[in-house]
Amino acid sequence: MKKFFLFLLVLISFVGAIMLFRVPGDNSKIKVFIVDFFTGFDPHGKEVYKAFSEASYDRVDVTFKKIDPVLDVISYLQILGEIKQYAIENPGKRIVVNISLSTSEVYVTEALLINDLKELGVIIIAAAGNDGKHKSVCPAAFPGVLAVGTVIGGRKHPESNYGRHLDFCAEGYQFGATTSLDGKKVGVVNVGSSVSAPRAAGLLSYIMMRRPDLTISQIISQMKSDCVKISSPEFSKGLLGAGKISPVRTLIKLDPFFRMIILFYAIAGVIIFFGLFNPNWIGVHVCSLFVSICLIFACIGFKGVINGSLLGLLILVSSYFYFICRYDDNDYSELERTPNYPVDEYIKIVNEHNFNQK
Repeated sequence: MKKFFLFLLVLISFVGAIMLFRVPGDNSKIKVFIVDFFTGFDPHGKEVYKAFSEASYDRVDVTFKKIDPVLDVISYLQILGEIKQYAIENPGKRIVVNISLSTSEVYVTEALLINDLKELGVIIIAAAGNDGKHKSVCPAAFPGVLAVGTVIGGRKHPESNYGRHLDFCAEGYQFGATTSLDGKKVGVVNVGSSVSAPRAAGLLSYIMMRRPDLTISQIISQMKSDCVKISSPEFSKGLLGAGKISPVRTLIKLDPFFRMIILFYAIAGVIIFFGLFNPNWIGVHVCSLFVSICLIFACIGFKGVINGSLLGLLILVSSYFYFICRYDDNDYSELERTPNYPVDEYIKIVNEHNFNQK
């Protein structure tokens, strides 16, 4: 009966956590556009969205703007025009545009559209490119565009472009792509900055949703001040922006919910240590219940902190039944039947036991 009651408490806590943290913020005033290729077997757009989703904890409304691989640049410019029209019709929206594409050519129409979007308050985040050179590519090179480079393991990736136009860098990786904005068909290439840009965009968008009281410039300024140094000579020369973005640092400072998660983890660590060595039945199960709730909060609120809620649920069930099995009711049956002897009687029994051993 006790086990059933405790299991019911855990289940209620799980349901309550889902209801409490289902939507950690209001995303109705945030709009994110991902401009990319999403056709055929080209994984580029899918990888970009995956990186953005992880960085924003899948809490921000995203609209895909699919570039026609046949029309290429024309389709791309039409999309920029559509986003401009959307910004004009929705002046109350905070709009973020991620463009993980680049070209060495400068198109006058693109420059004008980018400038118009900037004037409308639209935040544009673009990949720095992957030529491995001190090089500016568009749209990352346009004034007012947040240009993002790539680092892997704390160092600049060899294929990432760099220059004084970069604002900061983010973690990236390689994957295969078959198309480019120039219309060229390429094989498997390094497109590290293509996933670095959406990681920066995801973090920015998430904070915009959680902290509507902050201006865009305040959030970007905080992201830059929280950047960590990059172990590359280009960084010391000022060619990699403010450094590598640190989501944990920024979220701890700007997001109360994230601070609560960190506090829960710290308390959970103490509770687990206490629960493993405390022989008290009630204390152990209270510890188990509290740790379970902490894990649920982390999984539901930030599925990126623990890789998916299924892992958290597995830990929840295993930790609960571990405590149940280790400290079962029968473990205390002998203690309950032990007679309450007076102190003098205990001393007499101990002395007789020691004498018999001799």
